[in-house]
Amino acid sequence: MLRSTIPVHILTGFLGSGKTSLLIFIKSGSEEVVVMKSGCVCCSIRTDLATVLMDLANRASRGLLPLQRVIIETSGISAPEPIMTTLRSDFNLLTRFHIGSIVSAVDATALEDTRTRPETLAQIAAADVCIVTKRDLAGDVAVEATQAWLQRINPIAIVAVGAGDNVAAWFGDQPRARLDAKMAVLETNPLQADDCHGIQSCVVRARQEHSWPSFATWLSLLIHLHGDRILRMKGVLWDSGRQTWIGVHSVRRFLFPPEHIESVCVTPDNACLVFITEHLDPVLIERSYHRWMASHEASCSGTEGTTVRAASGSDATHNELIV
Repeated sequence: MLRSTIPVHILTGFLGSGKTSLLIFIKSGSEEVVVMKSGCVCCSIRTDLATVLMDLANRASRGLLPLQRVIIETSGISAPEPIMTTLRSDFNLLTRFHIGSIVSAVDATALEDTRTRPETLAQIAAADVCIVTKRDLAGDVAVEATQAWLQRINPIAIVAVGAGDNVAAWFGDQPRARLDAKMAVLETNPLQADDCHGIQSCVVRARQEHSWPSFATWLSLLIHLHGDRILRMKGVLWDSGRQTWIGVHSVRRFLFPPEHIESVCVTPDNACLVFITEHLDPVLIERSYHRWMASHEASCSGTEGTTVRAASGSDATHNELIV
C-alpha cells in the first residue's frame, strides 16, 4: 500500500548489541542522514519526541531537509511500544508520519545471556527484522545458532546477518513484502520457543472468508484482555464484505489500524494469523478463533451461535480464554 507520509523506523536491541554500529552503516551509505541526540524517548508518550518529529516535518515541507525516513534508536532495555503509541496519539504526527519497520539487533556473541533477558525477548518478538551482529567475533557456528533461535522466537521475522550496505534495505518497504510471503509457508503447529520465559508461537490458518466488523470485535476483545501477554500478532485475511485483503498487526496492546493490501503472496487457502505469546498458551487463542468462526457462521446462517465472553473471576484461571 502506497503512503504519502514519512516512515518512522524503530531500531531496538539490548545494551551492546550493536545498534549504533548499524546506524553508522546506514549513515555511511547516504548523504541525507541527520542524526539527532535528544535523550531517551522510550519510556512514555513523549512530547519531546513529537516536537522533534514535527520540526523535521516542517523543515522538510519548506525544502530545508530532504527527509525520506526517520530511524529512532531505543535504549537497550526498552520496548518499542511507547514510541508507536506516541506516533499514533498525536493527530499532527499522523498526518505526516507512519510507523515503518521494527528492527532488532541481536548480539551473536551473547546468545545465552540474550535468552535469559525478558527485555530482549520482547524486543525480538516485536521485530519485523532481526539483524544478527558481531559475526566476526562470534564465528559462523554461533551465528547459525543465533539465527535458528531467533526464528523459533519470532517465526514471522526476517532474520539477517548485518553486513555493510545491505543493512539500509531493512529500513524501507522490503520487510513488509517479504513478511507477507513468509507467512504463506509457515507451519501451523504451535512451537515451544523459549522455556525460560514461556514464549510460544502459533500459526492459525484462516481458510474461511471473514466479515471484518465481526472479526475486528473478536480481535479487539482478545487484545484488550490479553495484550500484555501477546507479544506480537500479524495476520493476512480475506475480507468477504469488501472483497479485499486486509493486513492486521499488533505489538502487545498496540493494535495497528487495518491495512488494505493491493497485492499479497498468499491465497485464500493459506491466509493466516500468527501469535507470539508469553505465559499464554497459543492453543487457547486458536480455539477461541475457531469458536468465533463457528459462531459467526451460525449467526450468518440464522442459527444460534456461541457467545464470546472474557476469562475472569471464578470462570477461568489467569491464563485461560473462554469462548
